Amino acid sequence: MVDPNDNLLASLTVRLPFSGSSDNRWADALPVEIRDASKFVLRAKGVCNDPLTVPAGNYLVSATLPDGQVASFDDIVRLEPGGHRELTISAEGLSLPPSLKYSRTFGEEVSDFVRPVTDLFASRTTTVMVGNWIPLAMDPPAAAQVDWKPTASTHLEVHYSDGVPVWVEVQRHDNAMYFAIPVDEQGKTIAQWSIIVPKPDPNDPNPDSANLKPDSIDLKLDFGDGDLNSFFDYIQSGQSLTARSIGRSIIEKSEQYMMAKRRCPLLAALGAYVLLRASELDGMDEWTRNLSQWFGWLPDAGAIRVEYLARQNRHSEAVQQLLQMPSRGVPWFRSGIGYLGNRAKVYSSVANRETSRLAVSIDDARKLNDLSRFFSQLAAALDVTRATTVLRGMPKLAHDVAAAAGPDLAFTAAPP
Repeated sequence: MVDPNDNLLASLTVRLPFSGSSDNRWADALPVEIRDASKFVLRAKGVCNDPLTVPAGNYLVSATLPDGQVASFDDIVRLEPGGHRELTISAEGLSLPPSLKYSRTFGEEVSDFVRPVTDLFASRTTTVMVGNWIPLAMDPPAAAQVDWKPTASTHLEVHYSDGVPVWVEVQRHDNAMYFAIPVDEQGKTIAQWSIIVPKPDPNDPNPDSANLKPDSIDLKLDFGDGDLNSFFDYIQSGQSLTARSIGRSIIEKSEQYMMAKRRCPLLAALGAYVLLRASELDGMDEWTRNLSQWFGWLPDAGAIRVEYLARQNRHSEAVQQLLQMPSRGVPWFRSGIGYLGNRAKVYSSVANRETSRLAVSIDDARKLNDLSRFFSQLAAALDVTRATTVLRGMPKLAHDVAAAAGPDLAFTAAPP
């Protein structure tokens, strides 16, 4: 049956001229808003390249970039009843960040030679960790398949290799910073970082107090995918409302991001985190189940499924997912650590009082206690300014407990 009001509607597709250049960090599928030209009331919002339906009329059209810049169409857009228009917003006057590049310059070669000397005096050493390190951080630590690769570089290119996780350890004295380098399926990630040393407080009578404070980090990541880069940048810059419109679009296009040839499980995971934070759970049961089942190498897929099941009061299922996390690894994104820390604490407390309520064995209740302590420690060390997992002031992992290294990961770093 045809709705008679359909004749009063119009559609609009908005495009941005970002595609076609490998030097652009962002893709052109960014959030767009359509507002009434006279009342400035929001009539529709969506994503560039997707058609938007609105009543016929006059509109102002704009798109918000991940760094907060606003790109807008200069003229009022007139939409006729039953018509469709396509328009391209100009990028003139906008500052578009380039993609990160991994290249070796003479200056970097010199700095790699000098840095081991400066690190010696600063008591900092940097090591690339390849593998699941959860067993090493448990109490007591257990053997794990982790490959340790010392490096003097602060610039790393990591390639996907069967989902083997990659972390970086920056050690100072007996404490260390650990940060994840997420890599999408069949993709690569370029990471650049600089360590920010705590500054002494001139009003502190203890001149060594700065040495007791944990280091901070300035971390830049490029996932080699414009859609993933732009979505990540929205989240990192705190634009949660804008990110939600992309997250919902990702859910609606689940086949594209999880089943088609161009699979992007990292993008799917970020979309799920955004919608979980907004408590927009419609359509997420099958979504989170498939994400967890199909991408067992992605730690965040397990964390997302645990949180979704818990919010649906399916606690026994959530506990079973939680108990699998030691084999999946530490989540690469901060939200996953927070969710697991909260759920492990609650489930551990319930299991200690009455194991039958969660249908867990005494042995599983003990494991929940261990997981509660572990993820609570990680949550307390999280750098809340980062979207990815950055752990500051952590006890140094016991390298010598590691078992024989697992499969080597294809990654490139400066030689120490």
